[in-house]
Amino acid sequence: MHPLLKGFLPIFLATVLFSSAQAQHSGDDGPVMDRPAIGVAGGISYNVHDAAFPSLPGIPSCCTGYDGGDGMGPAFGLVSRFVIDSQWSLQLLLRYGDLSGMLAQEEDIGPVLTARGPEMATVEHQLDATVAMIDFRPTIGFRPFSGTAFTLFTGVHLGYLMTNEYAQSEELLRPADVTFVDLQRSRNQFSGDMPDGASLYAAFSAGLRYGLPLGGQ
Repeated sequence: MHPLLKGFLPIFLATVLFSSAQAQHSGDDGPVMDRPAIGVAGGISYNVHDAAFPSLPGIPSCCTGYDGGDGMGPAFGLVSRFVIDSQWSLQLLLRYGDLSGMLAQEEDIGPVLTARGPEMATVEHQLDATVAMIDFRPTIGFRPFSGTAFTLFTGVHLGYLMTNEYAQSEELLRPADVTFVDLQRSRNQFSGDMPDGASLYAAFSAGLRYGLPLGGQ
């Protein structure tokens, strides 16, 4: 996988789960977390891209090095929970996620002549990654205290990147009244499929879930 995508971290800022108990449970419904359930999940993904490279393979760039970036996108999918016993459960999530992000790096490229005399020229290198993925997330949950909604979970993410594209540019920020040699304030503009981009994604997750019933038990 290219370094641009090596360290992105999708984090759900808001997740909504609507679920309904399956018919197989006994006459006494019991706590919501003790029931099998199916539903939908949705939220916002905040993506942190870890980067330490000057350019994409084979793409001309004057950048001396990016140091990271971020972005936000929607995430939604279908989820089901299967109860193993009073403490253990299995959750399956099939999800679409937008993992796009922008890397931007300012750089002083040297003095230029202006009507006011020599001034330092500053550019901003921009690398916009458009990444969309379908992933499958099976997780095992454990409730250390029976009857509560707190669940510790761990599992894997297995994904396929449906879109993995980039758009690159170098913008002249300062001074405002100068241009590059071609009389433009932008250069090194390229876009297309991510060079050496991966199509498969795998990761590990662990965390804490807390279920809040919507309506009655």
